[in-house]
Amino acid sequence: AEKTQYRVAELLKEDRDYLGLKTQVVHLGGWVDYNNMHAGDFLGGDYAVEDYTGGADVLRAAVRKMQDDGVRVSVYTIPDRCAKNSHIGQELGPKIAQMKANGELAQDAKCWYLCLGARQWQDHYVEALQRTQRELGLDAVYVDVFGYTRGYACYSKQHGHETPLNVNKACNQLIRRLRDELPEGVAIWSEFPLPDVSSQYTSGNITYYFLTLHEYMVKSYDQSGRAPLFTPLAQSVHRFTLPHVKQFGFPVGFGGG
Repeated sequence: AEKTQYRVAELLKEDRDYLGLKTQVVHLGGWVDYNNMHAGDFLGGDYAVEDYTGGADVLRAAVRKMQDDGVRVSVYTIPDRCAKNSHIGQELGPKIAQMKANGELAQDAKCWYLCLGARQWQDHYVEALQRTQRELGLDAVYVDVFGYTRGYACYSKQHGHETPLNVNKACNQLIRRLRDELPEGVAIWSEFPLPDVSSQYTSGNITYYFLTLHEYMVKSYDQSGRAPLFTPLAQSVHRFTLPHVKQFGFPVGFGGG
């Protein structure tokens, strides 16, 4: 029979058996209404307590169990989208969506893609992460696909920002708000490295720099031993210039078949 519980002890043991090391950090994805029962799915945007997968008490107990075993716990969040069937999506979606230069709103069948400079969305996201950390007693929060490039510029004149949006400025504003509003000692980490003016508000980020880029991200050349000459391996300048920022190697690829 199915049970409403997290298999914490079993999974931590599996990690220890496989790695020969004790797990230091557990990062939870799908912690918000994984089955989309309350219109607050994985990328929903609400992060509401009533949507916690398994219920708030069960999730809170799982987090505490890991922490009691000396494991730090982080949760996944993403600030650039919300589900159209979420509460925030239904209430504010078109009003806070990123507007492209041609006037179209950024969206797909399921999601609104949001403007980082829209104050109403910033307020909601920061408050949601505050509440999540408080309810679960988390050690860290993860901000996905952050920071952003110029492609996220918004041309709306209704959000209160300059037109077009200065994306670096909006990223800095959001990450500073998170650092100010989350308790001291709670780590904030992102998918991509941030400029120095913003990285001071984070503890770390994911890095993909050790991937064999000539195999995964660009056309491979069928010349044994020479492919790296066509596409040299990228170097992480941040690793050397911003040593206080901890980088986490993420060995994923794009190969198929």
